[in-house]
Amino acid sequence: LGSLRFWANSNGDAPPPRELTDAYFRTLLDPAPQPKSALVTGFGKLDKCLGTLPAGELSVFAARSGFGKTTFACTVAEHLRQKGRRCLYFSTEMSQTYLLHKLVALACSIPLARVVAKGPFTEAEVQRIRAYEQELLRAPLMINDEFQPSLEMVRGEIQKNSPELFIFDHISHVDTDWSRVAGYMRGLKDIARDVGIPGVVMAELNEPPRKSDGTEQKSLRSDIRGSQEIIYLSSIFAYFTNPWEAKAPLQPVEIHVAKHRYGISGQVVNMAVDKEISKFVEAEIEPANVP
Repeated sequence: LGSLRFWANSNGDAPPPRELTDAYFRTLLDPAPQPKSALVTGFGKLDKCLGTLPAGELSVFAARSGFGKTTFACTVAEHLRQKGRRCLYFSTEMSQTYLLHKLVALACSIPLARVVAKGPFTEAEVQRIRAYEQELLRAPLMINDEFQPSLEMVRGEIQKNSPELFIFDHISHVDTDWSRVAGYMRGLKDIARDVGIPGVVMAELNEPPRKSDGTEQKSLRSDIRGSQEIIYLSSIFAYFTNPWEAKAPLQPVEIHVAKHRYGISGQVVNMAVDKEISKFVEAEIEPANVP
C-alpha cells in the first residue's frame, strides 16, 4: 500500500478509486504466505494485548525516570535481532557503548554492573560474550546515539539502513520546548508512514503528585511529560507503573495499555524487570513476595 500512497501523491494525480479498492482487497485476501512473521515485542501476554506493532504508525511506551524505558526498549530490540529482523535504535540518552553494555548483560545473563566494570568474568561468561559478539557481527543491531538527532538525520539513517522497525529512545529529550516536541513527534509519524514501518517511541511520565500522607499517587496517562501530541499521534499508548512502589531485584511492573487504535484499550499486563541483568521478563509477582 505504500507504493499506492506514493502513486496517489505524485504529480497530484490519484488513481481511480476502483483500482485502489481492488488493490487493497487483493492484498488483504492474498492466500500466499507472508515472507516473515509479524513484528511484535516478544512478550507473549503483552503481544496478545497489542497484536502486531502497526506498520506506518508509532507505538509509545512511557514511564517515569528509572522505571525501565531503555531496559524495555533494549529487550525488545534484542528479541527482534535474534529473530533476524533489522532494527534501528535511536538513543538520545545513552551512548552506544552503554547500550552495548546493557545488551551484553541481558543477552548473556551477566550482571550489568560487572559488564560495565569489564569483569571479572568467569570462563563460561567469557564464552557467552564471545558467542554474542559473533551473533552481532552476523545480525547487528543498528544504533544511532546522537543526543538530539534532527528529523532529517532520522530519515537519512532509516533510508541508509533499511530497517524493518525503528526505536526512538526517548522523545522527551529532543527539546525542552514542548511545542517543538509536538512538531518532532509529527515528523516521526510522517517518516513512519512514508517508509511504511513501525516506530516504537519511548516517552517520559512526570513524577506524580503525593497524597496527604506523603505517598506517591500512581502514574496516569495524563502524566505524560510535555505535549499531549505524544498520545494523540500514537496508535498504541502504554505506560509502566510499579504497582507497590517496590524496589527489589525482580521489580514488578504493570503495563497499562491506555490507548489502542486497532485493539482493546484499558488492558493491564503484569511483568517485571530483572534489575541485576537489566532485562524485562514475563513474571507476575504477588504483593506478598515483594520486600
